[in-house]
Amino acid sequence: MKLAAALAATITLALLTSCGSTGGTSIVPPVIAQSGYSNASITGTYSFLLNKSGNVAALGTFVADGAGKITSGTVNIGTSSSGCSGTVTGNYSLSSTASGTASFIFTITSGASVCTTNGWFIPSALAFNIEAGSSGANLLLASSSDPNTQGTAVKQ
Repeated sequence: MKLAAALAATITLALLTSCGSTGGTSIVPPVIAQSGYSNASITGTYSFLLNKSGNVAALGTFVADGAGKITSGTVNIGTSSSGCSGTVTGNYSLSSTASGTASFIFTITSGASVCTTNGWFIPSALAFNIEAGSSGANLLLASSSDPNTQGTAVKQ
């Protein structure tokens, strides 16, 4: 805990020291909006983790084709003691500024009654607002259809 406090104080001091200005010109570089993204930025196999309030998680993979389609994938939904599993398909659209939308369609193939009975079932289709980073290698996912569900995806 002392190390964390010391690190936070050091970072704060460094930020305060570097945020001064000389001759009316800021020495802090301007923030530049991302650009140059497209559906082609999201291609290949991704691992994802979605969290839903109430200790429910969905962990899986999906394959994006670079043209706006999630062609295949797998998902496991539940808690550490029980859950359900299935497949993932869907679509996505990414703007040049690295923001966009996605829809994951979950088809539960095993344990559906467990997830439904315990209230863990993530709806069969979830809509997301997405933000891409690292040229599409990292994705932030915030569900627009279920505000209690959010997560990340990382290219493998």
